[in-house]
Amino acid sequence: MQRAQYGRMRRGRCVKRDFGYLGCAANVLSIADNLCSGRAKCSVPVYETFGHLRPCSELESYFEATFTCVKVSFRESQCSPNDPAVPVTSSTSVASWNTGQSPGGATGRCSYQLHVQSGQRWKLTLLDFTSVSPKKTATKPNLANEISAPRDVPTCLKYARVQEGNHTDFVVCGGHSRVRTVYLSQSHSVKVDFLADRWRTDAVEPKFIFRFEVIGCPDPIVASNVRWQRQGDDVIFYCKESEQKWRMRCHGGLWLGKHLECLTKPRDRQWNNKWRNDSQSVTHDMVLMIMLGVSIGVIIGVMLLLIATVSINRRQSEVPEQVPLSVLPTVTGRNLKLRAYCCSQLPRCAHPRWANHQHPP
Repeated sequence: MQRAQYGRMRRGRCVKRDFGYLGCAANVLSIADNLCSGRAKCSVPVYETFGHLRPCSELESYFEATFTCVKVSFRESQCSPNDPAVPVTSSTSVASWNTGQSPGGATGRCSYQLHVQSGQRWKLTLLDFTSVSPKKTATKPNLANEISAPRDVPTCLKYARVQEGNHTDFVVCGGHSRVRTVYLSQSHSVKVDFLADRWRTDAVEPKFIFRFEVIGCPDPIVASNVRWQRQGDDVIFYCKESEQKWRMRCHGGLWLGKHLECLTKPRDRQWNNKWRNDSQSVTHDMVLMIMLGVSIGVIIGVMLLLIATVSINRRQSEVPEQVPLSVLPTVTGRNLKLRAYCCSQLPRCAHPRWANHQHPP
């Protein structure tokens, strides 16, 4: 039960007219707890339970309540001291009775072994609905006497004992705050022994819900070249062979964030990357130089070819024209010297007939 009131809180189905008492009400949460909290089902006889309170003078009042359903685990049979501990590996709740009809059926003398992954912890919350029973405190068997009955009792009502490793056992006492956190573990393994059946009486009947809640994320599994350190809900990863690091955050039992990988040999990797970049740069420059050299070579070759062509044409134009032999005068003794002179000026005028020439007689 979260809230329970009896009175004339507002106009609606039960209150049709306002007679000046709208808003008056009595807090009857303790009575509602005694009837309904921690049970699978309950029934509230409104008039028999709250009728004599009269929070709004002589006007009729109505009962209004809000509640939430909590999933709980329980055992159908009573536990004995020799029974093994019930294993618990996830968040759950345990009520002090099983079906709401048989108190003590779920806890009694039961033990629960809470165990999760390393790095996670347990948070134990107690929802306490125990109150002094009206059977021994009221002159009439009317549940309205619950309002004046004290919730706190002077002695410790031992609900459970918490054992964790080498730590001193912690005893959870009831009869105090309605909802409170009673234990926060330091490790991932805790044992809880319920003790309520040892002091149950007709005057005081233990009614409560224990909430076992897993908090935090398990220790991360990393490679051999990575180390990590927790900082609250965060974990920081460090690379052993470099200054690389990153952070992840725990949310809802899971690590959120990008998980990076450390370089195996960061210095060699950086040198290889630098060498690869330099090689690519050198290759690009070499291609440009080769293209430029080929272009210059082609231009020079074309220029040399043009110069050679012009030079050859010029030489051919300067060679004297050959004189046919038929034009030359007949060689006689008188003009032999003239013939010799002409042949000296015209190298191509030689003729086979003049080979091995001898002076004529």
